[in-house]
Amino acid sequence: MRDDIRFFDCNCAIGRYAVPPMPDLPHTVPQILETLDYSGIDSAIVYHIAAWEYDPESGNRFLMEELDGESRLLPQWVILPHHTGEFPPPRELLDTMVSHGVLTARMFPSEKAGPPEEAGHNFSLASWSAGPILSELQERRMPLFIARSQISWDQVHDLCSTYPDLPLVLSSVPQLSFRANRHLWPLWSIHKNLYVDTSDNEETARVERVVESFGPERLLFGTGLPRFAPGAHVVSVARARISTDAKKLIASQNLERLLENVKK
Repeated sequence: MRDDIRFFDCNCAIGRYAVPPMPDLPHTVPQILETLDYSGIDSAIVYHIAAWEYDPESGNRFLMEELDGESRLLPQWVILPHHTGEFPPPRELLDTMVSHGVLTARMFPSEKAGPPEEAGHNFSLASWSAGPILSELQERRMPLFIARSQISWDQVHDLCSTYPDLPLVLSSVPQLSFRANRHLWPLWSIHKNLYVDTSDNEETARVERVVESFGPERLLFGTGLPRFAPGAHVVSVARARISTDAKKLIASQNLERLLENVKK
């Protein structure tokens, strides 16, 4: 089924939810690795749930402690603009990230306090607030991940327009559905720096339609672990009626290319 395809999950987390969406979710490094092995996934980029639900700086610290010595899981930091002193100035922050092997960033900018999947850290992505950190991410070509529930389509357009060399990865775009595609298709037609992961898609037909319309370079394999079981996401790529080369791009090579382009 896999045709020697290497799967590299770009959307994975460790740590406990304050209110778990379902019981007995894997949350430790050994449990996540066991789940990846069971699903045939080779490696993953991971952030810490505490960096979202509790405090980004503390969660990033927990992440590095828990990943110590584990080469299959690459750390991803959740970050904020620096104005309140919760994070250092952008250049200093990214120097620190790169020195620790952190090559991607994630933001939760939503102003909402709930429901949980929409709760964020309450800051603006506009230039007067996030401009300095977004400019530094662009300078480094460091991919920025933002869940669809955290950002409006107009904000996606503004970010991609203002920072055309910043790889923006939308995660958890519901099912790549026709409702989402009415926004995503025109944005993809305009912006070459916009990517979407597969973490909220379990249908091969939708992967096939993206590849037919835009090629395989716009999709990154993601599962949404631990919130979602990863098996169906593997199948949605492995069983899609697209070329083996296209499957390999989606499964790992697109993400690996973005990581290789990060300026260290």
